[in-house]
Amino acid sequence: MPRWIVRCPECEKEFTHTPIDKALGITRDVFASPPKPEIPQSGTESTCPDCNKASTLRAFDLRYRAERNREALPHTSSPSLSAWTLVY
Repeated sequence: MPRWIVRCPECEKEFTHTPIDKALGITRDVFASPPKPEIPQSGTESTCPDCNKASTLRAFDLRYRAERNREALPHTSSPSLSAWTLVY
């Protein structure tokens, strides 16, 4: 599922801030990120689900993560990928 994620400043773990509705992806430009959720300019309080550290989250802390499609990922053992790596 596509989502906006943040990274905890204490433990460095990523966690989901806001899931993105799949219906939004049907009509949007595939080369652009969907709009970020509204966050006040002064920030908002967020707590890491892993280490329970509270921190102030700002809009620039949000990172987009697309839905992962394992079939679309290249395999590192692929001969064409190895050849490309050698040429590059």
